[in-house]
Amino acid sequence: MAIRTELNLRLPNSPGALAGVCRALAAERVNIVALSVEPSGQLRLVVDNHVRASGVLRERHHQVTTREVIVA
Repeated sequence: MAIRTELNLRLPNSPGALAGVCRALAAERVNIVALSVEPSGQLRLVVDNHVRASGVLRERHHQVTTREVIVA
């Protein structure tokens, strides 16, 4: 088990919102290790470079919060 940083943000209820986040991260060569989307639109991501990923998402006007999680 490892402790990683999880990114949390709310996706708008619009077609392609999740794809847009994934494209933005891919363009910056950030790999998604795990993700979860709740029906409310809450997106939780574990990525290989959380500093770069949170910066990219904040540049695109997402409100990103972080927390430490255990990855099994």
